[in-house]
Amino acid sequence: EEPSTEDPQILEAFRVAIQVFNELRKSREGPDHVSFGNMLRCANLLPEGEQKNALVRSTFQLCCKRGFVNSFVIRDLQYTAPEELWRALLHCPQGEEVDPSRLPREWTHKFETREEVEQRHRSPDRRNRRNGNRRR
Repeated sequence: EEPSTEDPQILEAFRVAIQVFNELRKSREGPDHVSFGNMLRCANLLPEGEQKNALVRSTFQLCCKRGFVNSFVIRDLQYTAPEELWRALLHCPQGEEVDPSRLPREWTHKFETREEVEQRHRSPDRRNRRNGNRRR
C-alpha cells in the first residue's frame, strides 16, 4: 500500500526503508533490534493516522515474535507511536513507567536479563577461568 504523503522525497525514502527491511527479513540473519528500531522510526515518515499506526503495530509485533524487544526498541516505539498505542502494545497502564523486566520473556529472549548476566558473572566456571584454573 502506498503511504499517504505528497512529498516525493519522503515517499522514496519510505519505499527504500521498506525495501531494505523486507530484504533483511528474507536474509539468513534477519533483522535485529537495531533494524526493528530503525523501521519504527521510519514510520515517522508517514503522517499521523491509521496507516502509520498499522506499520508501528506490525513492526513491533514482529519484533516481539522474533524476541528482539529491548530498551532501545521501546525507546523508538515511544518516540514514534502515540502514547495510547505504545501503552497498549507494551501492556503498560497509564501513569506507569515501562519496565522491560516485566515484559514477556518471548519478546526479549534474544537478550539476557540483568539476573542472567549477574548469574553468569557469579558462576564458578567464570571465576575459575579468571583465576587461570580452567576445568578439565
